[in-house]
Amino acid sequence: MKHLLFNSIFVLTCVFSFGQNTFNIRTSLGFPSAIYRSLNVDSNEISIVGTVIDTTPNYQLAIIFLKVDLNGQYQQIKKFNDPVDYIAITEPAFVKRDSFFTIGGTSIDPNGKRKVFLVKYDNHGIPIEYWKYRHPNFPQEDFIYLSDIKFTTENSIVISGNGTNQNGTSLDFLVLKIDSQGNEILNKLIGTIQWNEYAYKIINSGSGFIIGGLRNNTNVTTQDYTYRTLLVGIDSSGNVEWTWLSPESWGLRDAARDMVLLEDGSLVIASGIGHEQQRPSVNVVYFDKAVFKLNPQRELEWEVVFPDPELVMNSYTSRIIQLKNKSGFVVAGVAKRPTPPGVWGSNRGWIAKISPSGDSLWSRTYVYSANFPSFHEFYDLKECPDGGFILCGESRSVANGDSIPQQAWLMKLDSFGCLVPGCQ
Repeated sequence: MKHLLFNSIFVLTCVFSFGQNTFNIRTSLGFPSAIYRSLNVDSNEISIVGTVIDTTPNYQLAIIFLKVDLNGQYQQIKKFNDPVDYIAITEPAFVKRDSFFTIGGTSIDPNGKRKVFLVKYDNHGIPIEYWKYRHPNFPQEDFIYLSDIKFTTENSIVISGNGTNQNGTSLDFLVLKIDSQGNEILNKLIGTIQWNEYAYKIINSGSGFIIGGLRNNTNVTTQDYTYRTLLVGIDSSGNVEWTWLSPESWGLRDAARDMVLLEDGSLVIASGIGHEQQRPSVNVVYFDKAVFKLNPQRELEWEVVFPDPELVMNSYTSRIIQLKNKSGFVVAGVAKRPTPPGVWGSNRGWIAKISPSGDSLWSRTYVYSANFPSFHEFYDLKECPDGGFILCGESRSVANGDSIPQQAWLMKLDSFGCLVPGCQ
């Protein structure tokens, strides 16, 4: 692979309406590949973290920390790589406390052994701590994956993720707790021997945490699947206090990919409704995007579904937030992109607003590249000080010999989810 010069594709669309600017930016940041995974919004700047393929020899995966202003103009970019391991931010795991940022991800050493890692940055994007952790049953089992991180009230950090069980037959929830100095306090698995259990999100519940995920039986069968949304409440010591599974009568259900805990104890959950597709050897499950609310007794209060015109592999929710003015919820993810006859797949970034009572208020999809095939995914979503929304992810276009197909994607929309104000 030849050394690549800094030659980013950088396109900016920016308009102003009622004080809300919008933009649509795709860039490689000078790397052979780049993805934005998560972001944090302050009053005058946006901090973003992501994964890139480094330009140095061996072309390892590395992570980036960058800042842009609220107009999308880049202010600084910092790259951090492990001298030995491949490291990547695999999920939107990014938190800020005081003036420090903490980023979580997954690393792979030259022997294929996995660890999860945390990097602590100061407000200028300078790494000041780097910690790595093994599977609780290492070396018998080594598969470990980080999905999310949260601070506790005592300034320690709780990591959620996945790890193979002691028999190596399925995946369990991983709960890992470290103190403010990076010392391991707790490292355990939560799950069953017979099922796969995937953790996606962890949120503070006041006295402890709620982990949102999925339980399925894909580890033991190739058809007649069981997919159930799984919630697990744990205390500050990692002890399981309660478990909730979507009822079997609901049919196939996606993971709790993200959650909002309301003041009364209700949960609004970004998930999906599954449909098993028959295949010659191994069946697959495709999802319609869905958001549902559970009351404090974890009973269904409402549900809203966002089906695509046809069932496709890439259709899912990724993030949900409650608006600061309590006017509802905004959810982001991926939707099917209509393609001309005979043209192979594409998808679009998707965003929608839901009222507090579960009514769909608007739903929009966006792309950067108009070419086919191209794939656009939103991984993170935040509300901006002006009431608009900032989203990040990736835009991949393999059409027409794009020299850097996979590039980071940053989009700013107004409070109606419009790139061009007035679209509502």
